[in-house]
Amino acid sequence: MDFEFSGVTEAKVYLVCCATYDPITKEKIKWWLYGDKPEQERLANYLSKYDIIMGYSCVAEARSFLALGLLPLEFEWLDLFLE
Repeated sequence: MDFEFSGVTEAKVYLVCCATYDPITKEKIKWWLYGDKPEQERLANYLSKYDIIMGYSCVAEARSFLALGLLPLEFEWLDLFLE
């Protein structure tokens, strides 16, 4: 998983896009967000079904989860940077 965003302030992250890959289904999905609330809600619902999130240097992804209204501590994280 990887997020791209811009306009970061302490209170808000302006999410631009997210790329996800499901290793079980081999499904790759690109989410184009651009501040689109319905699309952000769809992404949040999609991510909620997973227990483990994998990425590289996941601090930014955890911040993006907060912007989507998800609590990062409710997920297990595999950070490839740390590994």
